[in-house]
Amino acid sequence: MFAGTFAEGTAGSCLSGLSLFIVQNSSGNAIAYINSTGYLFLKGVLTEDLGITLAGTNLEIRDSSDRIVAVFDNQGNLKLTGLLVEKFGNP
Repeated sequence: MFAGTFAEGTAGSCLSGLSLFIVQNSSGNAIAYINSTGYLFLKGVLTEDLGITLAGTNLEIRDSSDRIVAVFDNQGNLKLTGLLVEKFGNP
């Protein structure tokens, strides 16, 4: 859930000094980030409601039962097992 919205295909070109969370690939390039207002920027694309198959180097996000719920791959794509909620007011 994000306080803002998200933009695909922008992470490398929009990276600013206000980024709070930056995801880098194995080459050290920014492939995604969340800025100070809660907006998510991806270099790749978002895929929702998907069974996740792991391959290569990924940033895995797991739930409290240790199930993978999201993956950032090395190309900057974000794959979710569920759906992305935008403009979420209060976690």
